[in-house]
Amino acid sequence: IQPVPPHPACQGAASCCPICAAAVAECLNKEGAIKNFLPTLGIQLSLKGHQSAQLGEFCGIIHDTVRGRYFVPAERVAKIEALTRLVMGLDSTTPVMVKGQPVSPRDVVAACLPDPATLGDKMSGKTCAGLWVRGTGKDGQPRSTYYYHVVDNQWSMSQYGDQAVVWQTAINPIIALELLHEGTWTGVGVLGPEAFPAQPFLDKLVEYGSPWGMREQD
Repeated sequence: IQPVPPHPACQGAASCCPICAAAVAECLNKEGAIKNFLPTLGIQLSLKGHQSAQLGEFCGIIHDTVRGRYFVPAERVAKIEALTRLVMGLDSTTPVMVKGQPVSPRDVVAACLPDPATLGDKMSGKTCAGLWVRGTGKDGQPRSTYYYHVVDNQWSMSQYGDQAVVWQTAINPIIALELLHEGTWTGVGVLGPEAFPAQPFLDKLVEYGSPWGMREQD
């Protein structure tokens, strides 16, 4: 929506980077247009409606790793619009006749795209999953804390043969099953993750060579 001017790697608007903060304000003004446009490409944005905040290393797209949203710079939107004009109708599931045979345009596109499982070693960079908690601390004072877990794609590919997003997703149930098997986590009935002590889980992440982090926010 609004390109962030080139500047050194930062921790984004959430950590008071003025350059990112200025771009965020412009993003919010233009977000409606993107929300209306992307569904025509079959792309759905988060509907949570929270303000965006770049968290993590600057990558050319305003991205919110806390809430899982992406804001596309204007020059990239222009490329998407051009591509849409060229391939209008290829997202349709309504069959068209090709040499006497009914063919779904979307199926043709899907068949031509590369298998995502083969792209891991062609990717570079890191993925960050985080939780931003804001409330009142034990001392009665306002507190804002960000817990995060970063996985480097090169590391996950070399160690496990899986790209970073896949590995970061899969490690959670794997650790949970280990803790249940060991008896560290116990319980009866349907229990969510918050019903169990967190520290054993976090310790397991460190054991797997992928430590977590925490920082206090302003």
